[in-house]
Amino acid sequence: MKLLTLKESEFFSMLKTIVEQVETDLNQYDDNDFFDAFVYVFRKWAANRLGEEYGKYPFSYLLKTYGQEFLNQIFGDKYDKYFSSDEVSLYRQMIPRIGKYLVQSGIHSLPSLRNQSKFTKKYAKHISALLEIYLSEFDFVRTEIKEDKPYDVDVYFYVDYPSYLKSKSRTLNSYNIERELQDLFEQHLGVEFGNPVHGKVNLKIHIIKENEESWIKNVLNKEIKKHIRGMEGGRYVHSIRFEPKDNGATMRIIYKDYGYNNLFKPFEFRNKVRQYIQDLGYDKIFVENI
Repeated sequence: MKLLTLKESEFFSMLKTIVEQVETDLNQYDDNDFFDAFVYVFRKWAANRLGEEYGKYPFSYLLKTYGQEFLNQIFGDKYDKYFSSDEVSLYRQMIPRIGKYLVQSGIHSLPSLRNQSKFTKKYAKHISALLEIYLSEFDFVRTEIKEDKPYDVDVYFYVDYPSYLKSKSRTLNSYNIERELQDLFEQHLGVEFGNPVHGKVNLKIHIIKENEESWIKNVLNKEIKKHIRGMEGGRYVHSIRFEPKDNGATMRIIYKDYGYNNLFKPFEFRNKVRQYIQDLGYDKIFVENI
């Protein structure tokens, strides 16, 4: 057997690559990658096991004849960690799973096109300027960008919820924001979005509402609902449900049984509530009857 000699720097570089690979979120790879990992390691093992005769046999024969021996040898004392049986059925759907085990155990490392430098560091000034332009109509939003691993970018939108309810801006939706920011960055920075291990940027948007609970407790419950119940016809209100949504909020009015009282018209009452809400400046609270 031919022995390979590595310099100390080369050894630590290889070790660093393996450790980083194990720590990488393997969900960014798919079954094709893990299938390839299994085939690569198994073929290399089979070639060492059989020598020149290796090329005479179909892959299916090699797998059926030597598959279990391969697993026992390659995993060694780690075998019981991944397999609960002394005999593993190497059907096609099982192969990617074993390929993933090979990566997790450090036996094999998957290739990656992930950038070593961080996206947010490389384009810091450009990102700041583009976000300032994008957020020009959202003066109630502050942002925070995190990039724990290169090209895995999380953008947090902290929204002052009471101000958002009164704003006339577009509604904030994480899917739309992600798509719009991707278009903006692609146009001005020339980057592609997708899987970081393919050399692309993975952009995720998180919308976090601030001051929502305090506004509901101190303004909605103590002032707005109290006023609605005190309006003409408010005595027929059983309850008022408030449902925060991406596009603002929905207020649902549930009525008591008002029997044969033809003087009370729930739709007229709802319209009065709508007008009251609008007069308060809440453009994104939608009032409905139940």
